[in-house]
Amino acid sequence: MKFKTVNHSNINTLYKLNKHLAKEEGQLSLFTAKRKKYKDYFLCNNPMVFGILIFEKNKPIGFIIYVHKFATYLASKVLFIEDIYLKSNYQNENHINSVLQHIIKKSKKEKYARIELRVLKNYSLDKKLLKTNKFKKIKKWDTYRYEKK
Repeated sequence: MKFKTVNHSNINTLYKLNKHLAKEEGQLSLFTAKRKKYKDYFLCNNPMVFGILIFEKNKPIGFIIYVHKFATYLASKVLFIEDIYLKSNYQNENHINSVLQHIIKKSKKEKYARIELRVLKNYSLDKKLLKTNKFKKIKKWDTYRYEKK
């Protein structure tokens, strides 16, 4: 597997993979994002969001989308994973473990205080594999969402 940072030459690949994810989950009608918005948020001078594309034999098979958070007690940055996606035929222990290891190496290299991620309850990211890679479930907070109507 190869990992490539999202940039001007591959932003459309990220967009297409996200659209593929929506289709795979039966939620294509909810996918209203425009390519220009992806470019605006990922590629501007001060990006709001960052992406990593995942390739197998030069074929795009998935992505990682992340943002920076701030750990107030530590005064340090946190790597927050918004999305991890692998096409369904690549969702196996070896591929998922490679993705998690890549994220861990990145966080160490770039001196993040910690990594946080949300995992959909019905996603096939094996909870046991997360624990094997030393990710712990946070029980301290509940997540709430307000959506503009």
